[in-house]
Formats: sequence, structure tokens, C-alpha cells
Amino acid sequence: MVEFFKSRRKLGIVIGFLLISVGLILAIPGVPGPGIPIVLLGLVILSGHFSWAKRLLDWAKQKSNWSRDAKPPLNSEAGVRARPILTKTDP
Repeated sequence: MVEFFKSRRKLGIVIGFLLISVGLILAIPGVPGPGIPIVLLGLVILSGHFSWAKRLLDWAKQKSNWSRDAKPPLNSEAGVRARPILTKTDP
């Protein structure tokens, strides 16, 4: 039974590093594919085994703009939140 858990741990580490390497290749501009989400998935798997992966994943969460608390910067002239400008391009 102990051997099963050791092999499962090794398999998780191998899969995590494999996902990170494939994700980094797919993150190169010009290569089609979802590179960054695959790298993040590899970090999620490795974060259970390595503290550096946990720290890197926490850093990525902090830097992402997916936070509910993220607010656009204030417009310094008017003191209001900046809104994105949506323009329609003519063909």
C-alpha cells in the first residue's frame, strides 16, 4: 500500500512538470494553444508537493485581474473610475 502512494506521488510530479513544460511551449507567441492555463494546471498539481510551486501559484493569483476586488484606476482629472472605450470599426 505504501508503494502505491509513492508511485502516485511520483506520477503527480511527472505530470505536473510535463504540463508546465507543454504549457510553456504553447505560451510562445505563434504557437496555437492555451499555454498559460496549462501552466497553471501544472502548478496546481505541483503545489501539493513543492512549496515553490505554491508560492508561484499564489503570486499568479495575486497578479491576475480575475479578482472580484479589482477596480479600474481613478481618472486623475475627474476623480471617477476610468471606463473602457468601446469603438466600432468600420469595414
